[in-house]
Amino acid sequence: IKIAVEQIQQVREIEGVAGIHLMAIEWEERVPEIVKAAGLLPRPQ
Repeated sequence: IKIAVEQIQQVREIEGVAGIHLMAIEWEERVPEIVKAAGLLPRPQ
């Protein structure tokens, strides 16, 4: 989870990147935790 959060934070700093596609293959129940830890909530309007 820590690695995923770090990667998301790094990608968010890249100019021109408007979003991410998060795939948690066979670990879907952890997606909400990753999204919250990465600061992706609340979603922009």
